[in-house]
Amino acid sequence: MFDEISLILHHNGKFIQNENEALEYVGGEFCIWEEVETYLVNVWTPQELCKACCNYEKFISVCYLVSGIGLQRLTNDHDVLSMCQTGLTDPKKEAHVYLENVDPEGVLLMKLGQ
Repeated sequence: MFDEISLILHHNGKFIQNENEALEYVGGEFCIWEEVETYLVNVWTPQELCKACCNYEKFISVCYLVSGIGLQRLTNDHDVLSMCQTGLTDPKKEAHVYLENVDPEGVLLMKLGQ
């Protein structure tokens, strides 16, 4: 049996830096992909899964949440391993991934409760 996690994909929001210079994600929605086998996850997996549940063309930035540390950029294989390890050590076996997307015309999509 392979290790499995749930990927919680937060999308349609935007990244900002707060007053403490920490990266935050505001607005948006989320979709959940359960029973994702960690050995199949790569740096493109969150984007492809998010495209499958929403009508997005491309993404500006992708981060994952590390408990007690905050948002970390997801850019390479080392980051993917860290994200999967974070999910496997979580009591619910969840990894939270945050994506800032662009609509087909290149305009940022934001849903800030308006």
